[in-house]
Amino acid sequence: MSPGVVTIVLAAGRGARLGGPKALLLVHDAGRELPPIPLLEAQCRDRRAAESERVLAVVRPDMAELLGARLRAAGATVVVSRAPEDQGPAGSLAAAANHLRNKPFRVAIVTPVDVRVAPATVGRLIEALMEVPPEAPPEALPETPPEAPAETPLAAPASSRLARRFLAAVPRFSERRGHPVALAPEALARYCQPSPPPLRDHLRSLGDRVVAVDVDDPFVLEDLDLAHQTEVLLRIAGAAEATFLR
Repeated sequence: MSPGVVTIVLAAGRGARLGGPKALLLVHDAGRELPPIPLLEAQCRDRRAAESERVLAVVRPDMAELLGARLRAAGATVVVSRAPEDQGPAGSLAAAANHLRNKPFRVAIVTPVDVRVAPATVGRLIEALMEVPPEAPPEALPETPPEAPAETPLAAPASSRLARRFLAAVPRFSERRGHPVALAPEALARYCQPSPPPLRDHLRSLGDRVVAVDVDDPFVLEDLDLAHQTEVLLRIAGAAEATFLR
């Protein structure tokens, strides 16, 4: 576990194309307790067991009622998103950012619920984001990106308020960028403001303050959206068909 690392699991989607919410997809991981457990619970357990001091599971109100007890038992905090559906994941990220107001942390790992990568991959992102240029004095780089006000409610602990080289880190495999994404508090602060942008657009706005980290992990590119994606289902759920907690 890495002090100051919080994972934000985005799980508020309806899952219409898959046949059900991804958060409720039952996974049959080898070595995991039986019966199979919902993917969101498995994701929270994975991140808590690896590097994350805290895990926020962002869900809709009905999902919070259904899974709340299981997620809390897995060591996660349930954050309910009531954002308009047209905001998509940006609305969920805004719910998480507002939950983290005035709660110090060093790095936020932002992941869709269906992206399950190796702990070493997340570790590489954390290392890259915490890099400090040795040639630069602390005041050489701004603590906040241009669009984030100086009085941002999200801030790193005083002990780690350094002149970071980067404000975000994304994994890259075979020249393609994927998930999860690591954000500094200063970058996540944008989601405490009105009209939260898609994460892709926000990363683009940060320019050269974003670093792409080459990883030997093809699963950073994985995206489970359709029920017929058998290969992905086999890896994530351990089954060729999507079945959901009811």
